[in-house]
Amino acid sequence: MFGSEGVPVTAYFICHVWDSEGDTFMTRGDLDPATWSGTWTFVKGTGKFEGVTGGGTWAPGPQFQGGDDVLTFISSVEIPN
Repeated sequence: MFGSEGVPVTAYFICHVWDSEGDTFMTRGDLDPATWSGTWTFVKGTGKFEGVTGGGTWAPGPQFQGGDDVLTFISSVEIPN
C-alpha cells in the first residue's frame, strides 16, 4: 500500500469480539505493507476474558473464487482462571 507520493503506508486495526454470553475481548494489530502481514495483541477483555494476554502474527492465506480471503494467525493466548 502506497500513498500518493509512493511512500509506503501502514495500517492499524482494532477488533472487538462478543461471545454468546456477552463477554468480550478487544485486539489491535498492524499491517506491514511490504509483506501484507503483521502482528496483533490483546488490548483487554471482560467477564471470562478479563486479564487476557497474548498476541501473535498474521499473514494472508489463499484467496478463493468470489473474493473471500483467508488469514492465518500464529498466536499465544493466556486467560487467567
